[in-house]
Amino acid sequence: GDEDWLEPFRRLAQPFPLGRSLVIDPGEPGSPSPPPASGRRLLRLPARRAFGVGTHASTRLAVELMERTGMRGKRVLDLGTGTGILAFLAQLEGSRSVVGLEIDPGAILAAAENRSLNGLAPGLVAGSLRCLAPVHLFDLVVANLLPVELGPELQELATRLRPGGELIVSGLLQRQEYDLKIALENRGFVVIESSYEEEWCALTAAFRS
Repeated sequence: GDEDWLEPFRRLAQPFPLGRSLVIDPGEPGSPSPPPASGRRLLRLPARRAFGVGTHASTRLAVELMERTGMRGKRVLDLGTGTGILAFLAQLEGSRSVVGLEIDPGAILAAAENRSLNGLAPGLVAGSLRCLAPVHLFDLVVANLLPVELGPELQELATRLRPGGELIVSGLLQRQEYDLKIALENRGFVVIESSYEEEWCALTAAFRS
């Protein structure tokens, strides 16, 4: 039927802090936003879907590692951008350029709406890594994806990062960490940091090859 299962979620959705610098407002466009706390930037991400506005542990872990790694002046790729949240963070934190890549065309449309809503301008591309012209190598790739989605892209990913560039992976369960570390090391990555919340894990790896 036409019942909107997320309507109660949206009605209860309140702004919340994310990372060191953001406040996420999941309210509908046109609804009033409270002024963000001192030193924080307001990012409006209407909660049309329960996942992707920053409430999930995997998103918090990705944000934490992005902030620790630093984004200023870097070319950043957000692989599996979803609502665009991590691409928006990278732009707000001073990245030189940002591309959000997403296999789901519906998600890209939602990300484009969120981009307009917040007056931001990361590039958004519907498709796989092979859709990107290999003109520029990225300094930082963020992939908040399930390992089954990331695994087939690792070989291609290694051709898109500059030597010394970094990869942040989130969206994996702690029990999947070891297998992913081996897969990364087999492709020229060195894992330099891991972070945990609940049953989730995120890690930062440097590309050496």
